[in-house]
Amino acid sequence: MARAVHTQLSDLRQQAEDLQKSYDQMKKQAIELEKSNKAKDDFLNVVSHELRTPLAVVRAYADLLAEEPPLTDRSSRDPERRDRRASWHDGTIEQIERLDRLVDSILASVRVVPDQPAIVEATDLEAVVSDVVRGRAPLLGRHELLIEPSVRTRLPPSAPNPAEACSFFHLFGG
Repeated sequence: MARAVHTQLSDLRQQAEDLQKSYDQMKKQAIELEKSNKAKDDFLNVVSHELRTPLAVVRAYADLLAEEPPLTDRSSRDPERRDRRASWHDGTIEQIERLDRLVDSILASVRVVPDQPAIVEATDLEAVVSDVVRGRAPLLGRHELLIEPSVRTRLPPSAPNPAEACSFFHLFGG
């Protein structure tokens, strides 16, 4: 009987040692995960700042260019030129806002928010491409751009939202 008690105590000590090792290992992993999470958050903050600051500067310069000479409330010897400049300004502001939304979308996709499910929506790729082409119209000038889709379909529900789809189009040669 003494031998059985001794064996059980020995087994309990071994289990306690194993549990302590597991606890120590998990504690080290938790510390490493916290460091990694902090590094990720710091990186996202820097990336967010580095992307948003140039956009704010570009927006400010676009607004300054629109003021000199003013694009509205002024008669002009060349109304067609004034209208063209106004459309360039509007197009520039629209693209800046698109980039702002893209930055928001990218940052939202990498931030972990466990309480909220991912937003998944079907994406009309033809509409995305048409939107990108429309935004490039001032750059195309008098050149004609013809895009003929070989397949008319919507992306599956697992596809990114339209802003993300647009970002992928830009990344891969759009």
